[in-house]
Amino acid sequence: MSKLFLFLAAAFLFCSCSNSKPTQLSQDSVNTDTAVYSIKSIIENDEDCDSTLSKDCRIVDITYPEFENQPALNDSINERIQKIYTTETSYGSVSDMVQGFMADYRNFKTDLNFNNRVYNLMSKTRVLSNDQLVSLKTESYIYTGGAHGGSFVAFINWDPQARKQISIQDVLKPDTYDSLQVIAEKIFRKNEGISSTDPLKQYFFEDNTFVLNENYLFTPEGIKYLYNEYEIKPYSSGRTELLIPYDSIRNLLKPKSAISHLFTAN
Repeated sequence: MSKLFLFLAAAFLFCSCSNSKPTQLSQDSVNTDTAVYSIKSIIENDEDCDSTLSKDCRIVDITYPEFENQPALNDSINERIQKIYTTETSYGSVSDMVQGFMADYRNFKTDLNFNNRVYNLMSKTRVLSNDQLVSLKTESYIYTGGAHGGSFVAFINWDPQARKQISIQDVLKPDTYDSLQVIAEKIFRKNEGISSTDPLKQYFFEDNTFVLNENYLFTPEGIKYLYNEYEIKPYSSGRTELLIPYDSIRNLLKPKSAISHLFTAN
């Protein structure tokens, strides 16, 4: 991951972003479940807001699954949610982060520049698949008093047998990551309508060099990469998705891995 991306991600999470309403969190289909989990929810309303008179009292609304007998997976989910609101304070849990967020909001309300702007911290983690591969999508929105809020999407790919996250290196043959990036760049340039020789100066890639990030989802069609707002394009351009079909990288993939059932069935 480029240094530029780390800087931009930090800037997004720290930015005090007119009082806009949260973006609508999308719905995703859920496959037949095989692992047992329950849905946890954390909700906080503005203490000075009458919820019987206003629908805009909600400050925090976080939902996420908690799996039975999968403590490492639950830790990964909690760590991912805690990245939504990054400050100098290190929080030990999602609940602690929420309390810190609410405390910061109360302090903000005493500021001369408050102008009745309301903080928002919304996050929903969904189980997209739950069989040989557990796939999760965390979609979040945060507003902390500035010109606009920001949204962020992140994925978790989990091997329930090995009880660990599945990295891209886990599914690639040795020494093939560079080949993956070459194929990905060709797809990216085609999607963006630019030639193989056009410079990438309009994007935020370090040294104008294309690079895959670490935010991807193993889907039945291929590996889907997602660049969030500010990551490689201005905020106004939104997110960028890049799907690498398995057919285009079949010779790079290990014949046996936690995702092999996805591309051998194609």
